[in-house]
Amino acid sequence: MGYVYAGLWAVLAIYLFVMANRVSKILYLVGGLFSFMAIWWLVNELVSINLFEGVYGIIFRVAVGVILIALLIIYLIMKKRNNQE
Repeated sequence: MGYVYAGLWAVLAIYLFVMANRVSKILYLVGGLFSFMAIWWLVNELVSINLFEGVYGIIFRVAVGVILIALLIIYLIMKKRNNQE
């Protein structure tokens, strides 16, 4: 089942990278997040240890959390800038 998630995240990342030029540059960061998640899920399936438990799970959650907080800040800045114009 992990291969399905890895494929799903990879397809979404590619789609967001393609759409980033047309819609918004913030999609590059979202696509990067999905690429990171796709790679993490794929590596989790290929190695014998579980990358979602213990220290590796903490690393994954912190990395995703930092990216999501950065996305939220960028979104709020963009929204504020658009309201002022």
